[in-house]
Amino acid sequence: MRAAGGFTMIEILIVVVIVAIIAATIIPSLTSSADDARQSTMEYNLHELQKQIDAYKIQHLGDAPVVVKESLPQLLSSTDEGGEIGTGSDYPFGPYIQGGELPMNPVAGSNAVQAVSKFPIKIIGWDGGWLYHESSGRIMANQPGSAVIEVSPVTPLTPVTP
Repeated sequence: MRAAGGFTMIEILIVVVIVAIIAATIIPSLTSSADDARQSTMEYNLHELQKQIDAYKIQHLGDAPVVVKESLPQLLSSTDEGGEIGTGSDYPFGPYIQGGELPMNPVAGSNAVQAVSKFPIKIIGWDGGWLYHESSGRIMANQPGSAVIEVSPVTPLTPVTP
């Protein structure tokens, strides 16, 4: 007859093996979900950044904002038609992005902007968040160790004359 209140070593071993199997199947899917969430957030932030750059260009005679200290300050402040930053009624445009800073690229872990001379391009060895082509106003996500993601700019509508 068996003594009450105890488990055999085999029973404990079976429970440990079952828990290990369950953990081995669940943990990779949780990691994959976190990566998918970072990727989706990055794509959303990229799309929003491009929309705001396009809005800036429409209001500034086709000129795109410029990179200053790894940021796009003309998107974060009020500007005049020439793109000069200021306050008051002489600076009616913007800010295009609220909160005082650019959105984060969660894949790279940064919101820094690097100006590039060609587009699209992949920068090796730079950990910043966004790659920006000033002359075209195109922006793309920097993803260290993987493919670069970009979105197409919005084409302004042209009025139809009757």
